[in-house]
Amino acid sequence: MGRVSDAKTRLMDAVSELLWTGSYGSTTIDQICEKAGVKKGSFYYFFDSKCELAVEALEASW
Repeated sequence: MGRVSDAKTRLMDAVSELLWTGSYGSTTIDQICEKAGVKKGSFYYFFDSKCELAVEALEASW
């Protein structure tokens, strides 16, 4: 049985917080990954772009 990861949830939480405290344009993928505690490869495993992550995170919060 494989290890269960919460990386996707942590990425969504991180981008939500960064967007509320800053702006979309000034938030980088590196900042998101650092805040979430995940590697950039994990980011791209779950999402194709920062836009895709932001949309999914905003939809989940509605």
